[in-house]
Amino acid sequence: FLANAKGDDVEREWVELFNSTDNPIDINGWQLADNETDAHVIDHGGPLVAPAKGHLVLGASDDPMRNDGASVDYAWGPDGFTLGNGGDEIIVRRDGAVIDAIGYGDFERMPTPVADVGLDARAGLALGMGLDYCEGPVGFWREQSTQYGTRGDTGTPGMVNDGVVVCDSDTTPPELLMASLARRDLVLLRFSEPLEPANADDPAHYSLDPAGAVVASAELVDPARVLLRLSAPLVSEISYTIRIVEITDLAGNPMNGTKEASVSFQTPPVSITEVMYDNRGDDLEWVELYNTTEAPVDLSGWYLSDDETYPAVGEGWVTLPAGTVLGARDYLVVNLWSDPGFALWRMPQTVSVVDPEVGDPGKLSNAGDNLALYTAATGGVLVDGSLRAEWPDLSDDGESLAKIDERFPWGDPETVTYNLTLTAEPIGFETGLNIQNQTLSDFATPGRAGPGLSFPQNAIDGQYWYIYR
Repeated sequence: FLANAKGDDVEREWVELFNSTDNPIDINGWQLADNETDAHVIDHGGPLVAPAKGHLVLGASDDPMRNDGASVDYAWGPDGFTLGNGGDEIIVRRDGAVIDAIGYGDFERMPTPVADVGLDARAGLALGMGLDYCEGPVGFWREQSTQYGTRGDTGTPGMVNDGVVVCDSDTTPPELLMASLARRDLVLLRFSEPLEPANADDPAHYSLDPAGAVVASAELVDPARVLLRLSAPLVSEISYTIRIVEITDLAGNPMNGTKEASVSFQTPPVSITEVMYDNRGDDLEWVELYNTTEAPVDLSGWYLSDDETYPAVGEGWVTLPAGTVLGARDYLVVNLWSDPGFALWRMPQTVSVVDPEVGDPGKLSNAGDNLALYTAATGGVLVDGSLRAEWPDLSDDGESLAKIDERFPWGDPETVTYNLTLTAEPIGFETGLNIQNQTLSDFATPGRAGPGLSFPQNAIDGQYWYIYR
């Protein structure tokens, strides 16, 4: 299904059904609904048949000029059913009986119980089952990668989902699709299909060149992705080659030969290391910056925004005032929107705080958001953060979100979650009280180092390192 098309998605939403039986099924008169107020009775004016072991697509419009070329068999029209971008439910009923029910993003779990697909509907990305659904629904879902139309949306409406073999014996070997660093000590691999778990979890199938770190462990984190944990942190601006051998899929098909992929990273000179996006009470948001270099950095005019475009066009942005200099290996807390209520934090004098110049006031989403740091409001260079990669919503009691590896860049949508964690260290001072008579947070580290990376008893260049920041 596509719930969140790029740009205006009013007529571009669609839901694909699959008939897992050996007989055609007429769904005319069935109902499409959610757990709130949406309810649409399918009225095709005659039979609307889902072929045996075949797909049928329902959508807001069946006009290719309006739905950007999606192959839609039935249009539900402008009224009665929509898919929420932030989350919703898709419930299919026949004569009141639930045939299937799923939910994505932030959805309502009752009154009709629904299965959680485990993903948000990110802009332009359809979500589809990621395993063979020939005999019925499966619980593993993933974002689709095949583009259609002219606006950059992905999905396979009316066709088999990406990376899935349906109702056929699998003789295709797995392929390596992506290798990306998730931290200096983590490599994420994505394959074209689900892998055999015991085989994928064997670190002997993976190696790294040049030497200096070895693959200490491998973990199949979902059916088609493997997370490699390294024995030591990699070094900035060096290209490493990951080699993969003898990987097999669930059908036992071995990968053809040795697969290789290059990975590298560059330590940002200034790193976004901590975000307070959901303190107790009314949000008084702040962002911590860290100078990773051995020299002061002039931040005059540098730009922060949570918009998905640069320069920002709809969400908030700020610039740091002239004369803002961040000392070598120092931290700086940015009162993100120059909120006058920020004084309630009662930051110690040892914490450097700056009030930025607000270009457009905004608010970080408590459900997860992105953040981007540029060297200027226009024509600048991205220093850290991302326009697309959103942090996960982990805070439920005012904790800050901290970067584990402060010398590693923000990451991409697939890897960003591996380098962020809830702060478990006590804040170290007492904040003021909100209107509920609560302190703003008990766990945060403004102005000082966060969790850090630990490598106990691992030899690096003949020395033993215990904490590496």
